[in-house]
This record gives sequence, C-alpha cells and structure tokens, in this order.
Amino acid sequence: MYYFAYGSNMNHALFFGRCPGATFIGPARLADRCLIFDGLAVVKHGATANMMRSRDEFLWGGVFEITEEHLAVLDDFEGYPKSFTRTLMDVERFEPHQKIKAWVYWREEEPVGIPAQSYITTILQGARDCHLPKEYIAELEPHKYY
Repeated sequence: MYYFAYGSNMNHALFFGRCPGATFIGPARLADRCLIFDGLAVVKHGATANMMRSRDEFLWGGVFEITEEHLAVLDDFEGYPKSFTRTLMDVERFEPHQKIKAWVYWREEEPVGIPAQSYITTILQGARDCHLPKEYIAELEPHKYY
C-alpha cells in the first residue's frame, strides 16, 4: 500500500525511523490542494502542516510503500482518528507517470498559524529528500513565516 507525506514525514531520517523497512517511491502531488499551517501543536511549538482545497494548485509530497504495521505506527503518530482523518486519495506520480491510491492524513481546517522554525526546517529537509520541485521548496523557506 502507499502513503503520501506532505509534512514532517517527508523527512527521510524521521520517516524511516518511524517506519523501518518502508520504501520511498518518489515525488508526487495532489491536485486542487495546497499546504497550510494551522492549529497549534504544543509539542511542535506552533502550527502544523495540513492541506486544504485550492483550485488549480498542487500539494507536493513524497510517496512511500508501507505495510499494515507502518500504517498503525502512522495512525498513532498522526493521532488518527481523533486529531487527523486518513483517506485514500488519487496521487499523481511522474516517473512513471501514473495515478495511484495513497493514504493521506488531514484534518478539518483550524485557524492558520505560524509553524516553529525547527518544524519548517524539518519539512524543508524532507522536501529535498523527496526531490520536490525547487520552486515548491522555495515557497517553504522559513523567511515566509517569520
């Protein structure tokens, strides 16, 4: 099964620490979605990554092949089903070009907030680990939030 990461789980060091034996498949995107930082996570000292509908935009991330055991670990990490919902969504890959079904975690939107700089740094490293487009990575740069 596949999992689409768009927040801190894109960071390979963190992700493979949580899900050893999983496989990185490659960069991918969700159509008509965009990244937001909302809510407040005390542990992360600020707003956390979430997605929202946004016409004609794309939410980039990384696809990983995972097992049922990995999914259970991710459920616990994401606080599913209390904090985040998990849905199978169509994710677009590019090499090879195909649409696949992948699990994606999201939650109902909360007030937009400012993420901690360390959290953005973790996500930026993950974006590089997942080979996301340079233009998308530039939009994540910490100076956009501080």
